[in-house]
Parts: sequence; structure tokens; C-alpha cells
Amino acid sequence: MTPVVFEHSGVRAYEVQGDYMAPTLRSGDFLMVRHARGYDGEGVYILDFRGDGGAAYRAERVPVMGRREVRICHDNPAYSRHVIGLDEFNDVVRAKVVAEVRMKVSRAQLMEMA
Repeated sequence: MTPVVFEHSGVRAYEVQGDYMAPTLRSGDFLMVRHARGYDGEGVYILDFRGDGGAAYRAERVPVMGRREVRICHDNPAYSRHVIGLDEFNDVVRAKVVAEVRMKVSRAQLMEMA
């Protein structure tokens, strides 16, 4: 994901690229995120496993007593689900989504309107 122009009070906008969060979000939609240092409850997070800025994953704790694991997945069922340790999650988390902006028109359509 690539940061875009908006930044305010620790909240940044990221543009969704690809189909990994479909049907919830489409390529061209925006996620408003705040910096995160670790897991702080169920939600959508930006996780960076490869050092490329990261991607959005839905995350929830594994509900088994004594296990410190988090289940992560993209919303698109074509992508696999994973369970990772809480420490690994805390190492790769970059941000937590606080709002989603669904675009009604594509970026190309916006450019045509300008």
C-alpha cells in the first residue's frame, strides 16, 4: 500500500490496491489508519511481512486459553488464512484501520471529471 497525501492527528490514508479485501473493499478504496505498536483487539490492520509497506489483514485472537496467537486473513476467500504468534504479529504490525472509504467511481473516472 502506498501512503497518499492526507495526514492528520496521527491518521493517514492508504489506497487499497488489488482484490485481497474484496468484496469488502475494492482496489481504489481508501483506509484511514493510525499507527499501532501491537494487537489491540479484533479489526483490520496493516501488516508488513516483506518490508514493502504492508497490506491489510483482518485479525482476531485465537480463542484458546493459554495460546498467544492471532488469526489473520484477507476478506477475499481466494486468499488463505494464517495463524501467527502474537509476538510475530506485534513485530509486523504497522497500523490499525479506523475507517474505510469506499469509492463510487474509479481513479480513472475521477481524472476524467477534472
